[in-house]
Amino acid sequence: MGKHLVIVADDLGLEGYSRTVPEANIDPNLAPATPFLDALADDGVRFRRAYVNPRCSPSRSLLFTGRYAFRTGMGNNAVAVNTVPGAAESWLPVALDATHTTANIGKWHLYNANNGNLLSPLKSGSGGVAGLDRWQGVYANIFGGETYWNWSRFRDGVLYDLATAALPIGDADGPANRVATNYATTINIDDAISWIGAQGGDWLCVVAMNAPHSPLHIPPTLAERVSGGYGSTRLMSEKMEDVTAAYVNILSSIDVPTNQAVLDGYGWPSAVDTASQWASYAAHIAMCEAADTEIGRLLADANVDISTNADVTVWYVSDNGASSTIVGSMGKNTVYDLGTRVPMIVAGNGVTATAGSTCDRLVDLVDIWRTILDLESIDPATAFPGVTVDGVSIAALLADADATGPRTYSYTELFATPSAANPDGGLAAGALLNGATNDSAYPLIDTWDRAIHSEEYSLLEFNTYDSAGTRTVTYELYNYLGGDQLNGSQLLLSDRLGFNSVSRNTTPWRALQALVAQLEALAP
Repeated sequence: MGKHLVIVADDLGLEGYSRTVPEANIDPNLAPATPFLDALADDGVRFRRAYVNPRCSPSRSLLFTGRYAFRTGMGNNAVAVNTVPGAAESWLPVALDATHTTANIGKWHLYNANNGNLLSPLKSGSGGVAGLDRWQGVYANIFGGETYWNWSRFRDGVLYDLATAALPIGDADGPANRVATNYATTINIDDAISWIGAQGGDWLCVVAMNAPHSPLHIPPTLAERVSGGYGSTRLMSEKMEDVTAAYVNILSSIDVPTNQAVLDGYGWPSAVDTASQWASYAAHIAMCEAADTEIGRLLADANVDISTNADVTVWYVSDNGASSTIVGSMGKNTVYDLGTRVPMIVAGNGVTATAGSTCDRLVDLVDIWRTILDLESIDPATAFPGVTVDGVSIAALLADADATGPRTYSYTELFATPSAANPDGGLAAGALLNGATNDSAYPLIDTWDRAIHSEEYSLLEFNTYDSAGTRTVTYELYNYLGGDQLNGSQLLLSDRLGFNSVSRNTTPWRALQALVAQLEALAP
């Protein structure tokens, strides 16, 4: 029995953590300072080939159900017409209900009218499906004119504010007023610390941070933090305060040469004609730093600190890569590595591998679900009879990061299921493979993108459907080079099975056949 803290970053890829920046061939000058995640990695195991789905809702479904998207129907973000996981799904809180109190603090994004809408995170007796004892945060993203300082926080389905239940946080201060005590990244951690501190037994707390998802912004400065009563603790480094301020000044035509010199000194691009692009990137990195600082506050809490709480396991991961605004067209919303390969760290209870180990074995987000159940001695077949699960336990890798991994492949996908016909999820047989536009339950699927990775190769499959439901497939095969390249060397780009650039009976050819066969085996 133990306690589990699962921290999920939002839209943070390899660019958003200091130690993955060089692995992604990104200029180290552009790396965020992440001392608290660095310390967590030094205490545990860092996984360098962890894969998720390329959008928010599908990845959160992986974490909470342990099942791939084609099984749950959660292949795209939750909106009114998309399939969402229902009551029949293998929800992690349901499996833990007899032994743990459970909470999701922060973003949810797994709801619509088919699974209880605003009540969906809760237990069935409270009108939900996911089985949580507490849910507190935003239902999807901070959007619709809201900001990280002025946003709607819900608790268990009811709009809830720090002081006035009827108002979004920050409303009384005005949407434009940057009040540090209203800052979403800070409040996510405040809420988590408060809930964890109130628990008397074992617990699962998923802290689904809003950061660094848009709206892009510059986090509270040191001066704003001091004014808000947080003392002299910086949210972002002095470097990023300087860099973000320099871009603001350049874009405002204020003392351009002096601010260019500041950027040059830090190794950041200083050309005026690209200042807007790099200002967005700098804001993203500053938001990553702010999240790291607040994560550090959570990890140091008396009820969480793994140096004094031997029964706490900490899991850190992201839901997908950064958006195209930050990393270009191969980031979020694509099955390329920049969209689906993310930092992952595990430390604390159950982690007996050499502290500071790195692991290059394949890991999927569904494996966190399975490993938590494994550590809690819960058999998925008993908890969810007849339900096919995809997660595998990585407990052996937590004991020895160089052990043989339980996976021979890793899998990710993205598709749309614009129908309310199946509230409990899952695709009709052949709905994607055979032309979903001919399927009565899912008549409007246009694309289905998939990626499957072995230790050495990555195969990407892109399916498109015309109005008659005819499926067209193209592939891309990449050689993964020792864990230090993103989709290393492209070997081919061709139509289905027309792999003329890969010679028969060569290692790449055999790898290709194995990956194609595995994709076909995974098709619904």
